Amino acid sequence: MRDGKRVAGSMGRRSLSALAAVSCALLAGSPAAWSNDDTRAHAIAERFAGATEEARKAVEAKKRAETERLHAVKAEAEAKRKSEDAKRRAEAARQKAHQMKADEAEMLERARAEAADREAEQKRALAELDRAEEERAELERLARENKLAEDARLAAEAAEKARIEAARATAEKSQRDAAEKARIEKVRADEVARAKAEADERSAREAKASADKLAAEQAAAAAAEKRAAEERGIAEVAERAKAALAEAEARQAQAARDTAMKAENDREQARKAEHQAEAERQALEAEREQEAMRLTEKIRKAREAREVRQTAGSEPVTSTPDAPAGSAVHAARGAVAPSAPRRVTVLLMMAAGSKGIRRWNKSADPMLCIAEVCYVSAGPAIAAKRLPRSTAFGPGVALGSRAGACNNSLGCVFRDVDLEAASALVQPIDLRIVRHDRREATEARADETCAVSGGKLDCRAGVSSSTWRAWIVPEDIAARAGAASLEAAIASGLPVQEASIRGDR
Repeated sequence: MRDGKRVAGSMGRRSLSALAAVSCALLAGSPAAWSNDDTRAHAIAERFAGATEEARKAVEAKKRAETERLHAVKAEAEAKRKSEDAKRRAEAARQKAHQMKADEAEMLERARAEAADREAEQKRALAELDRAEEERAELERLARENKLAEDARLAAEAAEKARIEAARATAEKSQRDAAEKARIEKVRADEVARAKAEADERSAREAKASADKLAAEQAAAAAAEKRAAEERGIAEVAERAKAALAEAEARQAQAARDTAMKAENDREQARKAEHQAEAERQALEAEREQEAMRLTEKIRKAREAREVRQTAGSEPVTSTPDAPAGSAVHAARGAVAPSAPRRVTVLLMMAAGSKGIRRWNKSADPMLCIAEVCYVSAGPAIAAKRLPRSTAFGPGVALGSRAGACNNSLGCVFRDVDLEAASALVQPIDLRIVRHDRREATEARADETCAVSGGKLDCRAGVSSSTWRAWIVPEDIAARAGAASLEAAIASGLPVQEASIRGDR
């Protein structure tokens, strides 16, 4: 480009020199020549001017070409640079996208791992909480059972001590009474002897006076006879007194022997009762320990089953081991009378048990079970509380609410009980602390003979077994009868007229 500028400058200088020379020549000639020369000069000037213009145009064209070439080179370089920049940006973007994708995958995997760890930790924490709660509940239950057993043992020991003290007091009183009786008898014997002596003495004095009055001639004989009579009377009095004293001593000795024998028998009975109470306490302790071991085993199996369910993510369907043996009969007979009422009120009267604490406390804590459902009474005016059988036999009921409104009562009203079919196996339960008294199950259905007359409820076809009896009253009739009539029926003892034993009606 610089060479082109130099060429253009030299050509411009030569053109100016030629023009100057032509001008000088024209100025030195004649006017006529000037005109001709003028023409020629103009022609030369035009020619030179045309050459200069062409040269200028050529230079400008060359400049433009060079500029365009430079622009093209620059544009090509710029395009190449932009292409390379674009390639670099694309590569950087690709690498960044790849890195971001890898980072996202890593972050997602880390988040999944952390979520899995958190979920596992939460499951472990929940399992630990459940285990701790169950262990705490089991410890509390065992503590309550131990306290109740200890209270029962202390009460039994106190009762036994009171009975022994009463027996000892009775024996001591009997001994005192016997001694007092012997003393009184001895005093009476002494008084009898003194009275007899005084009577004999009076008789002797009277005989002496009579003898003195008889005759003087018989004085010697009377005196001798008097002495003999006095000696005989004294001997007889002494003999009678001695016999009375011996008899009193014999009675006193016999009373003392009887008292000692009775005291010995009382002590022997007390020892036997103490041994029996100790044996019963040991049997109760062994039974309680066995029940605690069974409960511990059940809790362990339940915990293992729950862990298996948590691992598998599903809840298996299991049956309750306490279901009565007649469930198949219940299912088979459930379709006998589909039109019979299913909602009933059960009026229950239980016989007092004879084992455990029921030997002293002749009462009951009734609960009613039908298949897999149990009912706890809420009173004669409110529907009974419905519980699953597993919950009803758990520590929450045994150590908590127990029999509800029917605590410590042989009679109970269970309102709004669902038989679940036309007939069902009904099983009363007497709640205990460790082992419940499960009474025999009996098939029952709604008693259509129940009626309310004059405010009194009467059912002629109740159900009965060897340890309980019940009226199965349709719920609508029980509602018409009212709470007072239901309580009156329980108070009357539920007389069963047409009932058959073990539900054979």
